[in-house]
Amino acid sequence: MFNYEGPMLWMVSVYHDRDKKPDSLLTVMDVEIESLRSTPVDSATLARAKTKMRSALYGIVEEFSGLGKLDLLASFALFDNDPQRINTLEGEIAKVTPEQIQQTAQEYLRKENRTVYTIVPGAKDTSAGTR
Repeated sequence: MFNYEGPMLWMVSVYHDRDKKPDSLLTVMDVEIESLRSTPVDSATLARAKTKMRSALYGIVEEFSGLGKLDLLASFALFDNDPQRINTLEGEIAKVTPEQIQQTAQEYLRKENRTVYTIVPGAKDTSAGTR
């Protein structure tokens, strides 16, 4: 997420027990997303999210024996002409506010912006043999 410039696809995979309907999970997710769109996150939630973002950043920097850091440096040089940007990422994460999260959720987490794909284990593939 740090080495990319432009729109991105956000994916969520959800698994459920057999006694639950896929639509019931979608309903719960819709309620939670609408809460995020209508109410700013609390400070404890934001602090946890920032910690997770920093942890993800450190994980990327350290992955593949340091090649993740090289990837970030190259990406910032290519997209921003600023490989030193790697040194500002933590500060950028720290500046995120509950209002920014709410505004982002309102803009991008809309039902008309999503695709729901349900996989039913053991279901017959009706598209086999058609092209």
